[in-house]
Amino acid sequence: MEQFEQLLTCCVCLDRYRIPKLLPCQHSFCMEPCMEGLVDYVRRQVKCPECRAEHRIPYNGVQAFPTNVTLQRFLELHIEITGELPDPTSVNSCLNKAAENLYTSRQIHTNKDIKV
Repeated sequence: MEQFEQLLTCCVCLDRYRIPKLLPCQHSFCMEPCMEGLVDYVRRQVKCPECRAEHRIPYNGVQAFPTNVTLQRFLELHIEITGELPDPTSVNSCLNKAAENLYTSRQIHTNKDIKV
């Protein structure tokens, strides 16, 4: 069951996926705030934190990346099996965790404090 939980966990916010979006490299992340936090708006690119591949942002923004329907179905199946509904406050939790993880990652890679 632990491996199943890992499958349903976003590597950016370390929480259960919320609207898992699929990058062309086949890695998935929560649409908001995780995917939004990875965007370089100047270059109109998103850099995958797993494989470091850079992808052009679709014209309509990150929401235009395809939803990972297989992962979405696994999330729905998990709810059906466990009866566990998503926590409505976890969006804020996801936002906070994503910001903390991004801050930590930037500190590690630059060895200095970064304002988030």
